[in-house]
Amino acid sequence: ERDDLARCYALSDVLVLPSLEEPWGLVVNEAMASGCAVVVSDVCGCACDLVQENGFIFRSGESGHLLECMELISEDVGKLSERKICSLKQIEKFRAKDMLQSIPYFY
Repeated sequence: ERDDLARCYALSDVLVLPSLEEPWGLVVNEAMASGCAVVVSDVCGCACDLVQENGFIFRSGESGHLLECMELISEDVGKLSERKICSLKQIEKFRAKDMLQSIPYFY
């Protein structure tokens, strides 16, 4: 349920999306809007657009690289807090209203 999902995001510090294929990964947008840092596989369509200073991109299918990224994101609580704030700032660029305004009109 939508309300349960919002509560889960609110209780979380990090979203990990270990997809083997993923056209975009809207769950990343949702988690970032809730202030979560992110760890996303490189096959997620959103990885290059959404993951900056707010988390890590790992090589899909490489569990060792995923583990390394998860350890990195969790080892420094202060840095994790910074990453969470970065998620909130980064996702601001992807509000529907702003994205619609960036699309040229065709007549």
